[in-house]
Formats: sequence, C-alpha cells, structure tokens
Amino acid sequence: MLPNYFGSSQAATEVRKFTFRSRSNNYLKRSCRKYSPKSRSLWSNLIQVSRESYVKFLVLKYLKAQDIDQLEKVVDEAIKSGVRFNFSQQISPDETIGKWGRKYNLLDCIIARISELGKNPKVASDIVCKLVSKGAVLHNSSSIDVINTLESEFKDHKTNMKKAYEEYVNNTLEFMKIAKNAANGEVKDAKMDNSTFYLEYSEDSKIDVAKITDGARSLGLTQGEIEYGRDIIKIGKSEVEIITQKGIRYYTDLADGSDIVLTFSTSLGELEVNLYPDKQDKDKIIVEVSNKKEILEKFKNCKEELGENCSLGGYLVYDAIEQGYFERSGKLMRSEAMSQSNGQTKKSSWVEREEIRRAPSFEETVSRCI
Repeated sequence: MLPNYFGSSQAATEVRKFTFRSRSNNYLKRSCRKYSPKSRSLWSNLIQVSRESYVKFLVLKYLKAQDIDQLEKVVDEAIKSGVRFNFSQQISPDETIGKWGRKYNLLDCIIARISELGKNPKVASDIVCKLVSKGAVLHNSSSIDVINTLESEFKDHKTNMKKAYEEYVNNTLEFMKIAKNAANGEVKDAKMDNSTFYLEYSEDSKIDVAKITDGARSLGLTQGEIEYGRDIIKIGKSEVEIITQKGIRYYTDLADGSDIVLTFSTSLGELEVNLYPDKQDKDKIIVEVSNKKEILEKFKNCKEELGENCSLGGYLVYDAIEQGYFERSGKLMRSEAMSQSNGQTKKSSWVEREEIRRAPSFEETVSRCI
C-alpha cells in the first residue's frame, strides 16, 4: 500500500469504505435457467489475461528502458493500453527479476527500475504519480525506501503524490455516483484498475450501461484516442463483459451460468433480447428473442436503429438476432438496458473484431430475468 498522502479525509474514507465492501444503464435481471456450475468469473479471467500482458510488457518494454525518459514512455504506453495494474505477480528468483522479491506488481517493478536508472528525480516522481493517479498500489515494502529517497531528492514529490492520490480518490467517488445513478438496484461492489471497471449490483437491478460507459469517458477514465474502456458488470450471478471503443459498446463475453436481457427502446417499440452461453458449444453466446421471424421482418428496413452504438460480438444487433448467436471472445450509442433473464449485425471477421476489441440514442438497458 502507499503512504497515507491523502490522510483521513472524508473522501478517502468513503472510497475505502465502499471499495473494500465484499459483495450498471444497460438493465440486467435474475436468471431462471439452470446451468452447470459456474466457472471462474470474468474478473478473475481478466486477471489472467492481464498477467500475460504484464509479463510481455516487462520482457519487451520495461527491461529495455535504458534511461528514465525511456521508462516514462513505457509507463505512458502501459496506461494507454488499458492493462490492469493491481494484481500480485509472483516470479521465482532469478538474476533479472527475482532480486526485487517474489511478490510485487507493476508499480513495485517500475519503482525498482527507477532506483537503478536514477539521475532525474522529477521525471521519476512524474512516473510514480501517473500510476498512482490511475489507482496503482504497492505490494513490496522495499518500494517505500525508493519513495522516501524521491522525497529527499525532489521537494515537490510528496505534494505531487498527494495530488495524484486525490485525483484517483475523486475519480473513484464520481464513478461510484455514476454507477449508483445508472441502476435502480444496489451497488454491491466496485473496482477500478486503470481503464478496467468492475461493478456488482443486486440481483433485481436494471442498469443503463450507456450511463456507465459515457460517464467513465467523461471523467477521462478511458484511454487514448480510441477512448478504450472495459467493464465487467455483475447482477446477481450473471456477469457480462463490455468493451467500449469510440462510443460503441461491444458485448464480448458472459460468464458461464449467466442469463441477461438487453431491452432496446426504439421508434418501433421495445425489444427484449436474451443473452446466455450455449451449453453445447462453449465458444458461443446465444442471442434469443420471442417471435424471431416477426421481429426480423419488423426491423429489416431499419437495422441500424436497433441497438445503435451497441454490438454483440462484433455483429449488428439485428444480424446477431438473425444468426442466433455470436462467438464469445473469452478475452476480450444507443443506450441498452441490461437485466437478468427470466428464461423466456453485419458480421465482421474474427480479426476485425479482435482489432476492435483492442483498440444520442434510444435507451438500451440490461437486466436480470426474474
């Protein structure tokens, strides 16, 4: 953890109280379907993906930085990539990495490298503060020694750290407000890590997903010119991953056992679309509507209106309905409402959809079915 730069202010206390509780405006509902036992959550799967990205980042970029200015560019690149910062990395001791300890995360590694490169305490301070403002924390207590050295060498470091932490706290509080206002249910848990967000709501919640993704963008929490952001929203036992790029919400994956309803409000009336994993083919997410033939006929001349600024696995919503499924990424603006289900697009290539992943409207809500 970091030294207490922000003190015991009400804002910091409120953030800690909220973010450490254990337990979105698409609208989600509770599922009545019976599935096999649920696999690992999308959040834990995302941690594994981040670990792989993190190791690649270390090997290809971080260790090659020959001076503090190069290291700052590497950190800027890591922030823009959206990679998660806060998971504990454990590596067996070796000549290159193990000397810093077996357990640490990105900020610890960067601080260790700063201690080796040295020479420019102001740039070093800027690097650390950038990461702190994005919520990065320490795992290795030896990093505190480097922080203390920075304070002695650069008089503004402590003030800058306080400002960086204050920025993170204020953004967290604002994002909490957005998350609460985007749903009619209770926010049970919230996590922020760089441009990745996790929100858990009570099982009866209806969530306006656009309010969440647009809110994150308005706070500057999405990254780069493509405005990349990733959200995992959980309602009851259902989880969905949404990747946002340039205002488009791409529904890319659902956790096993999930069952959600997207409710689209259009000029032709409301339409509920059920999403749930295919039990026979684990690579597919089923896209289901009542009276499919009539729905396709009704919207055939206005495909773009159905799910504007929303994509299901890289497909237009209309085309995903017509096909009956989309391929889950597994890795991976018209407001839709999301809810958990009650049990009742032009296709792009996989490469194009993966590139999309990396890289004013009718209401769309998500809910769980009751």
